[in-house]
Amino acid sequence: MSTSYAKLSAYQRTANSGWRRAYGPVSARIGSGGFTWSHQEGVPTTPIGVFTLPLAFGWADPGTKLPWRTATTDSVWVDDPESNYYDTWQTAPANGRWTSAEQLHISLYQWAIWINFNPQHTPNDGSAVFLHLLGSGATAGCVAVDQTSLLWLLDWIDPANQPRIVIGPDSAINQ
Repeated sequence: MSTSYAKLSAYQRTANSGWRRAYGPVSARIGSGGFTWSHQEGVPTTPIGVFTLPLAFGWADPGTKLPWRTATTDSVWVDDPESNYYDTWQTAPANGRWTSAEQLHISLYQWAIWINFNPQHTPNDGSAVFLHLLGSGATAGCVAVDQTSLLWLLDWIDPANQPRIVIGPDSAINQ
């Protein structure tokens, strides 16, 4: 639960409703505080659960089948729990609409996938959890992998298959 090191594998459903590994395992990093069942805003943990992947984003669409949004220098993900725009993509400037937001046009997000773990955008339950490029260490709560793996995933994931990401330690996943 407390490690920031993880493995990522991609699985595809087989004709007999089983699963086969399509990719991995590859090394990944998660939040510096490890995994948690109750993620909170500003705490560097990665939420445990099964989440949808509704959007890919970054600087230039690599040809993904996921809905794509290009991040510009004005693109932000609002992490201010007091804002009506909490846990959503917005365009700066804030103009009083929020006091805190994460920049989306950064090198780690050259290509990224939104992990929709807080679908109701409940204040303080956490925001801006993405699958993105690996940096120099643990993340603030996201899942990070190397460029080759992320680009493979962006090419492979098909929204017609209702993709999900399952996050957690083996003890939680096997429940």
